Amino acid sequence: MNTIAIPEGMQTAVFVMDRGAVRDSAQVVKEYFPGKTPWIVADENTWKAAGSAAADVLKSAGFSMKEPKIFPAVPKPHP
Repeated sequence: MNTIAIPEGMQTAVFVMDRGAVRDSAQVVKEYFPGKTPWIVADENTWKAAGSAAADVLKSAGFSMKEPKIFPAVPKPHP
């Protein structure tokens, strides 16, 4: 799993940059968020691109997950 260093002061725990990184979802949750329940928040485009696959990986690894929150693709979500 290839990760990118996170600048000091950021709240992000880990950034995985790798082809097929979705397959590492369960490992990331186990390593960086032990004992936590995963919750996927995405828009419809992101859900189709990777969110659904990430949910499958997490479920296959035995995680019980919160119900995903999927926002509409249009209008685009604001930061």
